[in-house]
Amino acid sequence: MHNAAHDLYHSKDGAIQVVDARSAERFTGAVAEPRAGVRSGGIKNANNVPFNLLVDPATGMMRSDEEIRAVFEKQGVNMDKPIINTCGSGVTACVLELGQ
Repeated sequence: MHNAAHDLYHSKDGAIQVVDARSAERFTGAVAEPRAGVRSGGIKNANNVPFNLLVDPATGMMRSDEEIRAVFEKQGVNMDKPIINTCGSGVTACVLELGQ
């Protein structure tokens, strides 16, 4: 059985990466979370890849595989290691999952 809490614990050693799809401002805690009671800021040791970076603003479509890989790598994500995607509610994390 898959245990996400177990994976997050092991992410401290870098074997599994946690990638947050929220905006940089929400990830750093510079702006408050839009939902009451949700703590602002990201998970320690996580990388931030705002989901909108994977979408071409001119077309509204996902960028090419090469462009998406470049976005992840620019944000410090090693695409050859396992990744757990997260966000505030799980919705925008799905965009990152689709991009991988």
